[in-house]
Amino acid sequence: MRKIFFTKSGSISETRKISAFSSTIAMVLENADIFLVSEMDPDFVKNIFLTPFDSAQKALDAAFERLGPDATVLAMPYGGSTLPFIK
Repeated sequence: MRKIFFTKSGSISETRKISAFSSTIAMVLENADIFLVSEMDPDFVKNIFLTPFDSAQKALDAAFERLGPDATVLAMPYGGSTLPFIK
């Protein structure tokens, strides 16, 4: 089953977060979709293979629409500073 993670930008510069985790994000994207809640330009976000949203609610709605109402969705408020480990 495809997983979806979404993150909201935090206090560290967004560009720095993206570049610091680019190789790790690439590995995550092999098994999951990443929804980014941010004020970043949506075209830039798409170019780095993430799905842009301007609100957490819109990201959650899209995740449940894609995976169904019983899906488990992981929300990571500081996603650029953390990486989930799923067993």
